[in-house]
This record gives sequence, C-alpha cells and structure tokens, in this order.
Amino acid sequence: NPPFDPIPTFHEITIFLRWFVRTRLGLLEACITYQTAECRLKNLKRAIQIHTHYTYSSLENRKFAHFIKTNLPIEENLSTDARPRPIAPLAVAEDLITFLWRCDEYEYPSSRSRLQLIFCIIIFAFLGTRPGEIIDYESYGAVNEGLQYQDLELFRNSTLEYKGFVLHIWLRN
Repeated sequence: NPPFDPIPTFHEITIFLRWFVRTRLGLLEACITYQTAECRLKNLKRAIQIHTHYTYSSLENRKFAHFIKTNLPIEENLSTDARPRPIAPLAVAEDLITFLWRCDEYEYPSSRSRLQLIFCIIIFAFLGTRPGEIIDYESYGAVNEGLQYQDLELFRNSTLEYKGFVLHIWLRN
C-alpha cells in the first residue's frame, strides 16, 4: 500500500494539525507558533505530493492557511508571538570576513563570488539588516526581489566634513 491511500482530505489534515499543536512544545511559550504549524503542513503536503502525485488546489491551500492563522490560535492556543532576532555585532562580521579571506577552503564557482559574499556581510553589518532583506528566497515567491547591481551606486563625495566614497543602496523589499 502507498503511504497515503487514499489522499488525506482537508478535514483529516486539520485533525492532524490540531493534534500536532496540542502535543508539541514551543520554544517561546508552552505551545508552538503558527510558523511551525505552517512548516509541518508544508512538509506533509510535500510528502503527499511525492508519494501520490497529488497537489492540493489553491483554494485548499487558502483554506489551510486560514485554518492555521485564525482557527488554531483561538481554538488550540497556537502562539502567534514572534521570536526576537538580534542583529550580529560588528565583531561577528569581522570574524566571518577573516575566515572567508584566510581560512575558507571552498572553491567558489566564480572568482568574484567570495568578494560578493564579503560585500553582503559588510552591508549586513553597517545597515543592521538581515539576509532576507537583500537576498531573494525562492520559498517566498515574488515577496522580495533581492539586491541587484542596479540597486547600488558608489561615488566619490567631497564636503567640508567628509571626503571619500559613498555607497547608496536601494532596498526594494
């Protein structure tokens, strides 16, 4: 027998999600967050798709999202709290750059890849941004566009207070 025979219905999956929320412990509170429930649902749908070649419709996916974000927080006390995510201090960025420049044994596909990675770390450090703000993630699909060369402008500036280079960065996210 295949692992999913027959294909789980919306009702059966919601029963599973209720059980999952009731029996799991969270990091922030006594229960898990809605992001954890969404991740578990995504993994379950992927397993169903692999074993049965069935993909849930966009209507069903909207119903799943609505169930997780509205029903479970009320009925099962699913946490909607976000975990604080601090920005790494400058010393961490310096350590990463030192490692990439002196110790990294990885063979990059292009000679400029290492420089681009170091440049991103410098942007993160000086702007206080997180990777998701400038890197395009496929899993978020059209939510952000990532940072492109056209978003950067480097020029020399000379004023009474400062003489040197200025980097303008346009974040479109």
